[in-house]
Amino acid sequence: VCAHVGIPHYTLDLTEAFEDTVIKYFLNEYRRARTPNPCVICNIEIKWAALWKKALAIGCEALATGHYARLEHSNGSLALRRGVDDTRDQTYFLWGVSADYFQHTIFPLGPLIKSQVRALAAEFGLSNAEKAESRDICFVADDDLPRFLAERAERDGLSNTPGLFIDKHGNVVGEHPGFESLTIGQRRGLGVALGKRQYVTEIDPASASVILGDDADLWRTTCEVSALNWLCDPPTEPFDAMVQIRYRHDASPARIIPNGKSLEITFTDSQRAITPGQSAVIYDLENERLLGGGVIEYVPRV
Repeated sequence: VCAHVGIPHYTLDLTEAFEDTVIKYFLNEYRRARTPNPCVICNIEIKWAALWKKALAIGCEALATGHYARLEHSNGSLALRRGVDDTRDQTYFLWGVSADYFQHTIFPLGPLIKSQVRALAAEFGLSNAEKAESRDICFVADDDLPRFLAERAERDGLSNTPGLFIDKHGNVVGEHPGFESLTIGQRRGLGVALGKRQYVTEIDPASASVILGDDADLWRTTCEVSALNWLCDPPTEPFDAMVQIRYRHDASPARIIPNGKSLEITFTDSQRAITPGQSAVIYDLENERLLGGGVIEYVPRV
């Protein structure tokens, strides 16, 4: 594409940095019985911190990315808003990036939908106009997460922790080879048949127990969030906002109570599978402007 357009192209090898930040974090979170969000860490540590450092070194004034998001500048302040294409919006993954970086960031795809982007690429004669969609976890080539986690654990001299499947009444209903690749809400691939649909509702890494229950047992209204980052003035008083707990979840209205370095979030309606390790991303009540976010640390039991 650079050759076609006639602009310089540089290759930046961030393999080691990616390994030390994104993949190491990814593996450690699963071993803590949490579900990681690698795209968030990649945006913070790789796509902005490391890439912007390189951009400055070669004399660039701004960083343009392919994220579907919109930046609005007004009177010295900025607002990060959802992309126009609500099926591609990627602001959920941007909550952790420092607002300072956005002063030098451009999101050219923000006002477009994906079909428009492909049409423009074809119009300009770009070879990647029909390039296939990128996968959710770019470093798990075959989408076989258990295989990837098992191979990396073996490489690092670690072993998974076998334990028991327990139903919500405390009865042992089976055994598992390790909780390290399981996540809250998971139904498939558990290796236990109980005659009805059962889901992972809780993981206790201390005892290596995995609690199974019905879909109804996955719904919660509150959670505690830490590792906060704000793209607005940090709130000090309770306020109402829209909160999104997974990339493929819709944002829902909630009451947010600041508590120093953490937040207590109480949703108006129960949310399915609120999961430690995932991001809770906060938008204004119009569900357009990204205010900030954090990592879900604790979800009370029913």
